[in-house]
Amino acid sequence: MPKVLDVTVRMVEYTPSGYVVLPYTEHRVIYETIPESLQIGQDDLSICRHVAENCLQVEPLFPAS
Repeated sequence: MPKVLDVTVRMVEYTPSGYVVLPYTEHRVIYETIPESLQIGQDDLSICRHVAENCLQVEPLFPAS
């Protein structure tokens, strides 16, 4: 069974007091070629690193306002 990483990434800016500056954007990242040697639940950080290094496209969930 293939392993698929399906995550939502929120790109935000914070004020010095910790509040989110509006608008922000959200993107969905679906990455379908995770090496079989990486185990979900055990190698999650390695999976995220692998995807970050190899992912070339993200899909906006909604346009920036």
